Amino acid sequence: MAGVYFQLKTTAVKDSMLCGIKLTEHADRSLKLPAEPVERKFMTAWLHPDDLPFRRYHWLSGAESEFGYSCVRLEVDPHKCYVGEADLYRLGLTNQYLMDKYLESVVPLNQYTFGIFRTPECLISHSVLDGQIEMLGDAKDIPVLYESSADLYLQNKMGEYEQCSNDYGNALFFSWCRLLESKGLAERFVDNEGVKEIYISKKTGKILVLDIPDENNAELWP
Repeated sequence: MAGVYFQLKTTAVKDSMLCGIKLTEHADRSLKLPAEPVERKFMTAWLHPDDLPFRRYHWLSGAESEFGYSCVRLEVDPHKCYVGEADLYRLGLTNQYLMDKYLESVVPLNQYTFGIFRTPECLISHSVLDGQIEMLGDAKDIPVLYESSADLYLQNKMGEYEQCSNDYGNALFFSWCRLLESKGLAERFVDNEGVKEIYISKKTGKILVLDIPDENNAELWP
């Protein structure tokens, strides 16, 4: 079994703890996954308690959010659940190409590697029994191994970037400073040899000296 995190109306938590969480009541989408013969209903949960969107609460204490929601931990069968990129799904609602990419990228939960998606959502295709639900206040001793899925995702991407470029972030700083310059927030100066650029922040006056990246390496990453 695998632990995932689900948000419920606080007023519904007691009944859910007694009767379980029914798919027919909590499904929020219907999807036909590439490996499935027919469209099925799913309800969505999250792999980390801090990933739950919009409705914030102090999850370690089990306190409800200001919007009247609480977070519960569900034990689900990883062979019967899937993981997809939530932001890709959201954008795919108005863009069929992105929706196709979302469906193509969905993987079974038991095959998911943490850090692949920035906003991983767990697609649950079955009801959850009462014995598989617990409040986070009761489950807070269960270790959470990373700050959030977004943090882990960006750390992994930075690792991939450094393996490819090995320039300690120079190209990323260069791109960021070019963006600041385009918005009128920084001044740019180029040396006579065309190998260095100096950026001065118009807001703070701080200076950043960067190598001009080799264009031949531009396609190495991502």
